[in-house]
Amino acid sequence: MIRFATLTLCLLGSACSDAVPGRAPHEGGGGAGGEGGARPTGPSFADATRAEISVTQPVRLGLSLDLEGSTLAAGARSATDTTAWSVFVFARAGTDWVEQAELEPRHVGRFGESLALDGDVLAVAEPSLPPDVGFAHLYLRGGTTWSFNGSVSDPGQPISDFGTAIAVDQGQLAIGAGRPIILPAVPGQACFIGFRNDMSPVDPPACQGDLGPGLGCSAALDGNTAVLGACGKAHGAAGGAHVFGRGTDDWAYLGQLGDGPLGDGFGRAVALDDETALVAGEGVVLVFTRSGGVWTRAAELRPDDAGGDFGHDVGLSGDRAIVGAPQADAGAGAAYVFARTGETWRQQTKLQPTGNHREFGYAVAIDGSVAAVSAPGDDARITVFTAP
Repeated sequence: MIRFATLTLCLLGSACSDAVPGRAPHEGGGGAGGEGGARPTGPSFADATRAEISVTQPVRLGLSLDLEGSTLAAGARSATDTTAWSVFVFARAGTDWVEQAELEPRHVGRFGESLALDGDVLAVAEPSLPPDVGFAHLYLRGGTTWSFNGSVSDPGQPISDFGTAIAVDQGQLAIGAGRPIILPAVPGQACFIGFRNDMSPVDPPACQGDLGPGLGCSAALDGNTAVLGACGKAHGAAGGAHVFGRGTDDWAYLGQLGDGPLGDGFGRAVALDDETALVAGEGVVLVFTRSGGVWTRAAELRPDDAGGDFGHDVGLSGDRAIVGAPQADAGAGAAYVFARTGETWRQQTKLQPTGNHREFGYAVAIDGSVAAVSAPGDDARITVFTAP
């Protein structure tokens, strides 16, 4: 259990945030609410309609995903050149989704390995390998056009894996530098940077480390709270998930989610919405809830069947969680939707691919009654599910 006693002014409200293009001030996702009492029934994805998205380029589409409202962003890597990355942005048009933009790499890294949407703002990470430096890029949408707005890196100690994870919300960026496998002496870091209303940076990124190997391999941000995973598996260490809070001026470390050893895969994927956080391990996803400034472990999400590689990616929106399992069903893959009623989580449905798609559930995203699941394997595509 982690007790928060210091940053209550900003953690309980959003007065510290600037407005973000395309989003009303202090607007957030569907909140999970506080403790106690039954929650609304919400959408049922068991009866969802589906729309499939593909592109003509030979790419592994959907290595990363984010979904907000009628906009979907997806990272992709060439099927023939493992060094060629790009990002596709799609917009909903009726029951279909149409390509709005294809964004090309700014440097020589893994452009789009992680990305995040917030209104008309798209943050794209581009981690790299030494001697090259990783970056985080910002794009702004005007009408239907996405324009490059600038890049940031760590000026103090350039980190090749700067950008292994990225999250954006209300004029703030959380950036992970969490996979320095070939530089074992360099710890992972969690970096934060604020932006003005025009999305120009206020200051260079402020980075924090020494919280376990692989810190920053996953990231989630909602208001004045951030959760970053520390994937210890590649370093022979236990994983973790760490909470940060923003005060009047900067971000501070607040503590770790979970007590005791939780496995080396713990923290490989995280999600955050209001007072609820998801942290994925291998074969299980833990749910944590915050009440009165205290985070407690509230539930475990497990599939009703084998669910191969369950927890590869997670998404959270209000009382709905989605968990990817790209090796389920002999590699065809699946995604599992869980629903919360009161304080109880239960599996609502198992989403499966059609046709011969592979690795379905590699990346997942959810926003209200809409969920997206990628299948970057053979015949790569993204399936968007809309609940009635």
